[in-house]
Amino acid sequence: MKAPIIAALACFATSAIADGAADIYQGNFLGAFALTATCAGQELQVHLMANRVAFGETSCTISQVLTDGVGVILDLATCNAEGEPTDDHRVTLTMSETGRLTYGSTATGTTELLRCTDR
Repeated sequence: MKAPIIAALACFATSAIADGAADIYQGNFLGAFALTATCAGQELQVHLMANRVAFGETSCTISQVLTDGVGVILDLATCNAEGEPTDDHRVTLTMSETGRLTYGSTATGTTELLRCTDR
């Protein structure tokens, strides 16, 4: 009888963590980012949306949002690069106290970005 209760509690805990991570993501990370705060004319722009992420010419659907205690982890799926399907991957996002976003990706490496102020 203990196993079903433990399994139910584990499922509840995972769901609660995922829900909290989504709140952190949507409350702190949504928006447009680039190498400088002026995004106009920047070739590399990252757009963090509620259900999608666009990194330059690559766009993916967010399949899961987790937290690592420092920032958030996004599992990205259904990715397209310049209109062609590409591999799913994982992104980690952290925000410094000065507002610099660290975007770490299994597909593109790590990039530090600033929130766009011209949007």
